[in-house]
Amino acid sequence: MANIHVSSSKLAIVYSEGTGTNGELKTKTKQLGSVQESANPDALLRTAKAFGSLFQQPVVQIERRDVLVISE
Repeated sequence: MANIHVSSSKLAIVYSEGTGTNGELKTKTKQLGSVQESANPDALLRTAKAFGSLFQQPVVQIERRDVLVISE
């Protein structure tokens, strides 16, 4: 039977870099590593907002990126 477990987890802050020639939103991402699997979503949001407030560009999305490993 297959098993799945979290290999790593990161907090990603996606921020605006303006608009492209066709009017599409251009973004960049800053990742913060080593998020604990049991991390509280409210704490992650507060952390991301604190870091995001240091950027000159507006934050457009906050993501938690988990890498899951499937094994036998």
